[in-house]
Amino acid sequence: MALYQRVLVPCDFSPPSFVALEQGATIAESVGAELVVLHVLSQKVKGDDLQGLKDDILHRLEASLPAERVLKLTTKFLVREGMPAREIVSTADEHATDIIIMGTRGRTGIAHLALGSIAESVLRTASCPVMVVRATDNDSQNNQAAESKVVLADDLESSPAVELLRRAEALRATDIHFDPVSRDQYLIRFRIDGRLEEYCRMEATLAQRQLHQYEVMAQIDTNHTAFRGKEGRLPDILSLPGVEVRYTAAPVSGGESASLRISSQTNVGMQLENLGLPEDDLLKVDALLRQGAGLILITGPTGSGKSTTVYSMLNRMASAQRNIVSIEDPVEYSVPYVRQMAVDERHNVTMTTGLKTILRMDPDVIFVGEIRDTEAAEITMRAASSGRHVFSTLHTRDVASTLTALIDLGIPVHSIGANLKGVLNQRLIRRLCPECRVAHDITDDEKAAFAEVGLEPPTQLYEPIGCERCRGRGYLGRIGIFEVAPISPRISDAISQTATEDALHELLRADGVPSLRMAGLRKAAEGITSLAEVNSIHWS
Repeated sequence: MALYQRVLVPCDFSPPSFVALEQGATIAESVGAELVVLHVLSQKVKGDDLQGLKDDILHRLEASLPAERVLKLTTKFLVREGMPAREIVSTADEHATDIIIMGTRGRTGIAHLALGSIAESVLRTASCPVMVVRATDNDSQNNQAAESKVVLADDLESSPAVELLRRAEALRATDIHFDPVSRDQYLIRFRIDGRLEEYCRMEATLAQRQLHQYEVMAQIDTNHTAFRGKEGRLPDILSLPGVEVRYTAAPVSGGESASLRISSQTNVGMQLENLGLPEDDLLKVDALLRQGAGLILITGPTGSGKSTTVYSMLNRMASAQRNIVSIEDPVEYSVPYVRQMAVDERHNVTMTTGLKTILRMDPDVIFVGEIRDTEAAEITMRAASSGRHVFSTLHTRDVASTLTALIDLGIPVHSIGANLKGVLNQRLIRRLCPECRVAHDITDDEKAAFAEVGLEPPTQLYEPIGCERCRGRGYLGRIGIFEVAPISPRISDAISQTATEDALHELLRADGVPSLRMAGLRKAAEGITSLAEVNSIHWS
């Protein structure tokens, strides 16, 4: 059992209490303990002002720890009213605290504690050990500067709502999730490199105020949406240039859940060469882009990087000599030389009606954000058959299932065989951290994983360890895994004969198209990812 399971740090926002907070966070992190940070309101506050004051204090407590630190810890922030010493001891008892950590000014120790006689009283009455730490002059100056920054944070850019977005973006999070876990508490999670991680817990009133601020920023009408979903896009945030945030909320049991999708414009400008495509697949994609007509589908589950790939393709094709038009829901990024239409169902602009409009705009290249129904699929196929280059996306698990999905949408098999030029299916997989990955000689079981799909096993594989750069995870960022399939004459014939998925799989392998798992194993052999990561992905 760990030495400590719960560490309590009283914080009155004085420099010494910040030093105690840093010490408490360090101890909690080192032993895997929960960190409880407490502020006690000792002065009476009028009822109307009390909740607002509590919310402000909770924001200040949360801002006292860096984002990276909060993510590594299990944290709880509390505000209580009453006599400080009594509330500190009571909180320690109620939360089964193993140690209380408090700060002191100067060099004379207990006689000059940051909380004065309060700390002395805690020392006398607490049922658990109490640690007293001292602040140096430098600590005081640094923390006073930090505190003034917190106190002056009263505009939108410095609001708690935007601060949370900044912290998420700094940690490379793609999503933020707010979920009620009880009547008075919300769980906040970040999705980093495809994995959900608990970031912190927040009082329900505070979380609800923060969600309301996002809704106001996104200009969502909150008066008539209590029992249905809410969607919107936040305006540009000056401190997050090139970052777009989409907000979605829905009523759930226990309250309201919300998700914020964070998209970075830097991904849009990525070259195809940087997505993870092997050289032979890159040549296949370039050949498909040069064809000039027909349908190319980019497929995969939600969050697999389809949008990044599509925009990289459009960037590669965009020029003043081409009329490229898109219909998207929503327009995620702006692309030079591309006319981008957004779905707006309030004004009867759907994916289908928008596509009909695009066909009257003399397009050379068309991008349909997603094929969602039979009518959209038929119009897309008709556009491809009329000499246009058409791109679209589908949610399918691999290339073979994409082909059968088109048949299930009611598209005639002869039309699919004649107009579909290529399918690219993809996933995202975590990269090993280059700073701390370690090599080991491949084992017999690991060799078998390669032999099973007909690949020559490497002599060594790499595995994650964890370091400061990757925040102890062993992985840093993600890379694409691709199944790129130009539609050959025999695959086209098989589609026309309504071949089964198994038969299509065999034809694809015979045409030299590696499966997603094979592509993932090659990344493991190159030391880009680990075999454990490859095995953790559901490929089909």
